[in-house]
Amino acid sequence: MLEPTLQTSFIPKKSLKSAVVGREATSLFLVVTLVLFLASAAVAGGVYANKIRLQNSITGPNGLTNSLKLAREAFDKDLLEAITRFDAKLVTGSELLNKHITLVPLFTELNKDTLETVRFTSFNFSFDAGLPKLTLNGEAKSFQSIALQSDSFVASRKFKDVIFSGLDVDNKGRVTFELSMKVDPTLISYIETKRK
Repeated sequence: MLEPTLQTSFIPKKSLKSAVVGREATSLFLVVTLVLFLASAAVAGGVYANKIRLQNSITGPNGLTNSLKLAREAFDKDLLEAITRFDAKLVTGSELLNKHITLVPLFTELNKDTLETVRFTSFNFSFDAGLPKLTLNGEAKSFQSIALQSDSFVASRKFKDVIFSGLDVDNKGRVTFELSMKVDPTLISYIETKRK
């Protein structure tokens, strides 16, 4: 028969280390989760408290809504109406001034850019598709004068699409023509003229 082995020591022979490590990992995970949950709850509570505070600062008895109502009542309604009418007049005046044109700089530029061998017999100023347009009839000493005049207008950069047409020689030997060209809008702008 085999003799039963008696355990003489109560200290276990096998290591309990693996069981303890599993418990430590579980408890560490539990602590981290608990901390994150508490932090989230604290932030949510803070956001909710801030929302309530803001609502009270807007709609409360001393809130912005009430102070705005008091401020509106404090204004003189007649004065506000007068200021509003004056503002409308200023806006209208500013719009009129911005759209106002003056032809003085146009005539100055024409005088400066027109050759001595060319003269104009008629002048027509109009707007074509919102752009100022000039139509002139005139006469020149020769065809060469007309070519030089075209170059002069193009070189000034104040006139665009310079077109001479209807060229003919009259009974006095002068070359008659019709000239159409677009004018740079800044040349006739009253505001631009005053800035110079």
